[in-house]
Amino acid sequence: MIKVKNLKKTFGPKVAVNGVSFTVEKGEVLGFLGPNGAGKSTSMRMITGFIPPTAGEVTIGGHNIVDKPIAAKRLIGYLNQIYMIDDDEARKLSARKPIENKVPLGF
Repeated sequence: MIKVKNLKKTFGPKVAVNGVSFTVEKGEVLGFLGPNGAGKSTSMRMITGFIPPTAGEVTIGGHNIVDKPIAAKRLIGYLNQIYMIDDDEARKLSARKPIENKVPLGF
């Protein structure tokens, strides 16, 4: 389970993410949609532990991503749009393909 509560990130005076909250239960699928600059990538960077939030809390499987990052990250499988493919390739894609091709995961 993923729990995000009042997540916030500021860069100096710029507020990139402001008060995002949601829960993803086991077996659910979540997609972030929004225009460029909406805070999607910044939110994912905080949720996956790449950058710390300015405020708020993220727990993955009951582990706080800031306080217990190793335990939380063991439960995360994340592939962002770095690995872009066309429709023909998508039909052949398996979870093993990025690993076999040594595609960098995360940011």
